Amino acid sequence: MKKGLMIVNLGTPDEANPQKVKEFLASFLSDQRAIKMPRLLWQAILHGMIMQVRPKKSAALYQKIWTENGSPFLFSNTPRHRQPQFKKHYQIYK
Repeated sequence: MKKGLMIVNLGTPDEANPQKVKEFLASFLSDQRAIKMPRLLWQAILHGMIMQVRPKKSAALYQKIWTENGSPFLFSNTPRHRQPQFKKHYQIYK
C-alpha cells in the first residue's frame, strides 16, 4: 500500500487581529463541507463557545508568524510539491 501526504491550505485571515480572525473562522467553520455535524447543533457550539474564545487565541498565534507580506499561508504561491525542499523528503505520485 502506498502512503501519501496531502497538504491543503484552507485559507487565512486578512489580518492577524481578533476581529479579522473571527470573520475568517466564522466563514470557514460555518462551511458544511468543513464540519460534518447537524447544522443547528454545530452553529450553537460554534457561536456559543468557539467564537467566544478562539479568535483572540488564534490571533495571538497568527501574530507570531505574520510577516510584512502578510500571512505566510497566503504569500507563498509556489505549490509545495514543486518546492525543492519538499521533493527531497517525499516521493510525488501523479
